[in-house]
Amino acid sequence: MQRDKGFTLIELIAIILITSIGAIGLSRLSGNVNVGLATATNVQVMSQHAQACAERIIATRRDFGFSSVKLTTSMCNPAPSGYTRLVSMPATYSGSGACPSGATCRDITVTVCANTSATCVGVMKSAIVQLLVSY
Repeated sequence: MQRDKGFTLIELIAIILITSIGAIGLSRLSGNVNVGLATATNVQVMSQHAQACAERIIATRRDFGFSSVKLTTSMCNPAPSGYTRLVSMPATYSGSGACPSGATCRDITVTVCANTSATCVGVMKSAIVQLLVSY
């Protein structure tokens, strides 16, 4: 007796079941990739906003001097929509970098976080620390 070529119904159901389990795993992996891409995009945007503020601080210092009254913590306001931008500008050097001998230094920190609260505590953020030196 010759057997017909092809698959039985049980074999087809087993193949469909195995394929669907694999597809579920791939869909979860794809979802994790999308979350990672969104996070990376948000961090990149925050870094760009922090860099823009840091460049503004450098330009202001270059144009108006080291101890200008135009160097303020609000000089980068308003913050972009959906973000908080904080500028920490101590009046005296706090020592977060090596200040050359015979120079006056200031360390300035620009922090951007992905919320609109007054602080960036407990949220994703990007920060740039600058050391301004005057000889």
